[in-house]
Amino acid sequence: MGKKKRTDEALSSGSSRKTNTGKDWKKPWCTFKGNDNGVKQKEYCELIKDNEVTICIGPAGTGKSYVSIWESLVLLWEEGNGYNSITLFKPVVEADEKIGFLPGSVEDKISVYSHSSLSIIDKIIGKEKRLELMALGLIECRALAYIRGDSFDNTILILEEGQNATPRQMKTLLTRIGENTKYVINGDMDQSDRFKDFTRSGLYDITNRLNNVEGVGIFEFGREDIVRNPIIGKILERYDDDCDNGIKFK
Repeated sequence: MGKKKRTDEALSSGSSRKTNTGKDWKKPWCTFKGNDNGVKQKEYCELIKDNEVTICIGPAGTGKSYVSIWESLVLLWEEGNGYNSITLFKPVVEADEKIGFLPGSVEDKISVYSHSSLSIIDKIIGKEKRLELMALGLIECRALAYIRGDSFDNTILILEEGQNATPRQMKTLLTRIGENTKYVINGDMDQSDRFKDFTRSGLYDITNRLNNVEGVGIFEFGREDIVRNPIIGKILERYDDDCDNGIKFK
């Protein structure tokens, strides 16, 4: 890719820096797991660094979310690149059940859907530090419904569960990118809670529409890259057996 890859020693550095708010925090630390010590996960990190827009598709358990959030935290930590914040998005779509009205502010409602992303941040830098960075405005969760007209500068945008976003939502978020901004999109074509036909999803649309566009990187994990727990691959194989036998989810 033309850029020198960081060593594991650099990746696991425990040095600290002062943010533009005057707060000290340590460089995020990560140990890559999986095949060949997480070669594919490291490649995904490099793709995020090298592109303005990065799209990642793959099955559950491959580290899509963990790797992108970790790399984003590192970029936020590093000085000299101009990134001032991380903004998290996730389509407000429930997984086959309705829980009804959610009390509280928009932020309170969005936090329910962003819980998985926030939990990953907690694993990497700790909940206390995450809450501190959120209070300082360095990490925030936003609703896709309220971003039209916004412009994001010096920001790293992360969209999770992209398979649940519509093509229009994808277009809206993509056209909000301002100066010095990265946009990372993660999703699994096989786990859409919104579209019975995954080809109608925004994730499918941009994966095909933005292929071979300069500044856009597209990365795909396979089942052989699952790192969370090997049993996930075995479970997915059994669901494939259902599809092969003509059994479909309603």
